[in-house]
Amino acid sequence: GVLKLRAGAVAVLVTAASPVAQMPHTVMRVEATQLLVHEDVRRSLPDLRVAALLEEALSPSRYGRHLYYSHQQDITRCLQGLHGAPGECPPRTWPPPPALSLLQLWRTVDREFVANAALLQPLLDAGAEAFATPLVRGFFGAVDLPACPQVDTDPVQ
Repeated sequence: GVLKLRAGAVAVLVTAASPVAQMPHTVMRVEATQLLVHEDVRRSLPDLRVAALLEEALSPSRYGRHLYYSHQQDITRCLQGLHGAPGECPPRTWPPPPALSLLQLWRTVDREFVANAALLQPLLDAGAEAFATPLVRGFFGAVDLPACPQVDTDPVQ
C-alpha cells in the first residue's frame, strides 16, 4: 500500500510470506515487510516519525504479527458464508470457491476486516488494483483430519 504524507509518500511492500493453509486456495502469512520512503520524507521530521511508526506497526517482528492474505480467495468471510447464508454449513459435496482476480477480490472483501484498507486506497484510486492485496489481521491454521470411517447400516446377520 501507499501512505501519502506532507512531504512525500511511503510505499509498504510485503517482501516475504509463507503458506499456512489451503482453504482451498493458499493463505499466506506475512513474514517480512519493507518501506520505500521518498527522499523528501527523509527530510521532514514529522513525516519520518510517521513512517517509523508505520514500519513498526507492520513489521512481523513487532506489532505486525498475524497478517495474512490470499491472492485468490476472500479470507475476510467464513467459508460457509461464501457458499450460502452466514452460519450455514455447506453440503459435503460443495465445490471449492473459484479463484478470484485481485480486482474481483477487492470488490468482494469485507473492508471492516482489511488491515491495510487505508494504505490500499491510493492504489485503487490510481486504477492499480493488481497491486492492492488485502491483508487480514488474525490467525489462520489448518489441521488435517482423518476421513470418517464408512458406517455399515446393514444389520449383522
